[in-house]
Amino acid sequence: MINFRHDRRATAAPRSVYIHIPFCRRRCYYCDFPIKVVGDRPGDADRAAVSYVALLKREIRATKRALGESIVPAGGLQTVFFGGGTPSLCPPELMSELIELVKQEFGGLAPGAEICAEMDPGTFDAERLRRFLDIGLTRISMGVQSFDESLLRACGRAHSVDDALRAVSLLHAERFANFGIDLICGLPNQTRAQWRHTLSAAVDTRAAHISVYDLQVEDGTAFGRWFSGAGAAPFPEESEGAGMFRDASAVLGGAFYDHYEISNYARPGHQSAHNRAYWENRHYLAFGNGAASHVARARFSRPRRLQEYEAWVEQLESSNDWASATGGEPMDSESAAIEGLMLGLRLSEGVDLDKLREEVGAEWVERVLRGAREGVEGGLARVEGGRLALTNPEGMLMSNSVISGIFAELGETGE
Repeated sequence: MINFRHDRRATAAPRSVYIHIPFCRRRCYYCDFPIKVVGDRPGDADRAAVSYVALLKREIRATKRALGESIVPAGGLQTVFFGGGTPSLCPPELMSELIELVKQEFGGLAPGAEICAEMDPGTFDAERLRRFLDIGLTRISMGVQSFDESLLRACGRAHSVDDALRAVSLLHAERFANFGIDLICGLPNQTRAQWRHTLSAAVDTRAAHISVYDLQVEDGTAFGRWFSGAGAAPFPEESEGAGMFRDASAVLGGAFYDHYEISNYARPGHQSAHNRAYWENRHYLAFGNGAASHVARARFSRPRRLQEYEAWVEQLESSNDWASATGGEPMDSESAAIEGLMLGLRLSEGVDLDKLREEVGAEWVERVLRGAREGVEGGLARVEGGRLALTNPEGMLMSNSVISGIFAELGETGE
């Protein structure tokens, strides 16, 4: 059994929990997440959620038994995040049962803990929203993606612009200010004018947080099937995509959102605490099909298919052996440092060089700085206050170039 209190860096007890809720009304054309389509018929998602939440509870309890009391963090959990899928399709009362269970098994909640759920426009009305708020949600992340009707249809979203605006109105009616909006740029046939309109509309919602993601066309998705050939795909040119990134930085920065991470902007005091746990390379527990955890310097993703996930939970229950059930090999100090460097450079404050020297030595950090030199000289990165960071927006836009230079010096392929 792993002792999570023996080595502060390698086996710190996780203080964040991710819970995957896989249900969606339909699969968006760009989506490669582990989801289960339940359609629009009333009650279908509720019925599916009952059996799935029962399975989640089994995994949570089996994980605690396998890892033991040392997995319980001193001071309680700092974040609980429900992602998907579409967690707002899960009955709030079932979500509440999961919150209570992770509190019971992992030491309760720290003061000011963030409890966040992803919610889609069109999946809740005023009464359902109040039920979600009553269970203790402190943050909501809404998957709007675009404020252009034609683009929502082009990417297969189940909601309309009116649905999105109605959802925002419901949040304001409840005086719930701590909500974020997710947007996607680089959609099929999207123009800069459409993108600027979406950015302005997002600002007009008075969202506390705005995430801006560049469309990734993945194998196995509808977009991947439709646009994988040699013919011209209807996506913006690379220069247009770069322009959209700069537009986001200019429009959102001008509206007093802090560009605190490559894809994320927040009003003061409203950064995503849960996602910072990822970017700061901290440990976190995860539950549900396809969910990825980071425990004792080892990463593990659960089976994506529900039937295979259930079999995996049964294996964990019967073996009571976390290591054999996950098969995750802990990373050595240098591999962990490389991962932490890549993640930390996503943040506007960058990485703490003194902390890196503590973990992997001064010579290794000097190699990192040599690798970053071209980026620094080109205005894409900066070294100041004992930290290495990307510049905003150009360094963030060209982050792969800076990281490639570092990898070349470290002898890593980046694969």
